[in-house]
Amino acid sequence: MNPPLPVFALLVASALALAMPACNPALYVVTGDAGAAPVDARTDAVGFDLATCLACLETPDAPGPGCETEYDACQADPTCAELWACILAVNCVGGSTATFITCALPCANEAGGIPPGASPLFECLANDACAPVCVAK
Repeated sequence: MNPPLPVFALLVASALALAMPACNPALYVVTGDAGAAPVDARTDAVGFDLATCLACLETPDAPGPGCETEYDACQADPTCAELWACILAVNCVGGSTATFITCALPCANEAGGIPPGASPLFECLANDACAPVCVAK
């Protein structure tokens, strides 16, 4: 499991999101080293199954393991729901947390920033209950 992401990194990601172009699910892909061919954000995932990850996100926190509280809060906020829809559309889930953040930044820009409900959902997905099935090992 990856270590928790420092708060300052989230602030930097928020600032960078404002400077990046909006995501286009048909065109946006994560690239590796300069000159490398574009790749899907999930290519570093071994045995990743999006359906299993999404099921975890919709499973109650207690008895868990799940992120239902965080997921429902995000879905209740139109900006967070838009951000999450973009994140899924461009295949940001399933790779490493660093790949997730890089991939999701254009989505945050398109949504107008990172809404309050997005950070708790990210933490649960990447560093807590659903990390074993949502993040590359």
